[in-house]
Amino acid sequence: MRKFDFMNNSTGYFEMLGQRESSGNYRARNPQGYLGKYQMEEYAMIDAGHCN
Repeated sequence: MRKFDFMNNSTGYFEMLGQRESSGNYRARNPQGYLGKYQMEEYAMIDAGHCN
């Protein structure tokens, strides 16, 4: 894994995280039910205001 200075580049960090979690796919859903690019669980998505 390459080193990354996320303190100075949060956009790059989140892009790298999204690639790692779901290959950047916002519609991804894994077998455990985690959703989206960052693989958040349903209640976290509701709390963040992304679904109801």
